[in-house]
Amino acid sequence: MTIAKEQRATAVAFVPGHTFEPEGLRVARSKALERLDGLRTDMCKTSENPLFGSCEWRVRSPSIAEKESIAEIEDRLVFRDWKCLELSSVDFEYDNLISQCTTHNGDPLPIDEAESMVRHVLAAEIVKVLDGAISLFSIPTFSSIYSSFTVRKFEDDEFYRSSGCRSSLSFTKYDKSIEFPEYLPDFNPAQLLDWSFERSGIWIGRSGTNIERSLSYFMRSFTYNLHSSNRFETLLWVVAGIEALCCDSTKGQLYQIRKRLPTLVGNYDSEKFLSMLSKAYDFRSRLFHGQVNVYSPYSDAIDDRSKGDFEDGIDINAGLLAFLLNCALSDLMTQGASEVLFNESIIVS
Repeated sequence: MTIAKEQRATAVAFVPGHTFEPEGLRVARSKALERLDGLRTDMCKTSENPLFGSCEWRVRSPSIAEKESIAEIEDRLVFRDWKCLELSSVDFEYDNLISQCTTHNGDPLPIDEAESMVRHVLAAEIVKVLDGAISLFSIPTFSSIYSSFTVRKFEDDEFYRSSGCRSSLSFTKYDKSIEFPEYLPDFNPAQLLDWSFERSGIWIGRSGTNIERSLSYFMRSFTYNLHSSNRFETLLWVVAGIEALCCDSTKGQLYQIRKRLPTLVGNYDSEKFLSMLSKAYDFRSRLFHGQVNVYSPYSDAIDDRSKGDFEDGIDINAGLLAFLLNCALSDLMTQGASEVLFNESIIVS
């Protein structure tokens, strides 16, 4: 027996437009959301539990109540044109899920406790798929698709809100030295999801190829929270993603990256690309090796900001490195690649 169709676990991501974004990013976001509307995804491909069934995507405008929630956090000078990206369960096997709920002794849970557990588990699983998909969609759209916050619920019961799924790439929209592609590669969300289901480590298991490792590292940075003090972790995941993609040894990593990463980014200006890479990697090296004058999270360092804020430095340089990695992965993902092999040789004349 399956639960009645009208009873659904739902996750809603609130996706804003950005006042300063190039027109190409706005168009890419609109096309992707239009193609997502009405799409069904098999959740058995995102979890090892075969009872979750499928889920359905819906794109809509915010309700009156949702607009009030947006007004509480919205910066009207930055965000606009909000959309709700909603993902709902369709045909999960409710009775079978209930029967799996047992005590540590293996005895069945009381029905009210079991139902509560199933509701929370389903809602959590829906959020996982929603946030994971947004991370994937964010790459070929250069972070024009991201969520400011996410609501999970079962029927009318709202469980709680999370901080959404965004990337440090959003900071680069203010950086005049970065030229976002005027026109992004046209991608199909359904095809990108199908590609991700075939990759290890994205939804199930551990990553294997350099593309799978790089993407798995990069996706960890998409849990970035603008109000978090742990910016160091964001920079770490982005750097790891670049090294996973470009390096096949732990020696001479920057040399390997400078030589290989530009070959993966199409027609982007290689000289400017390498300049950005050198600038960001220099900051990364100084920070990782303890050469940046940081302060503790309890320090009142406001008076010292004129000398340069190391947290701003992490934001800017993590954004630069995220942009460079994004350039490479967006092409590889839309081409359906599974691994990159670098064929290099030494020519003696």
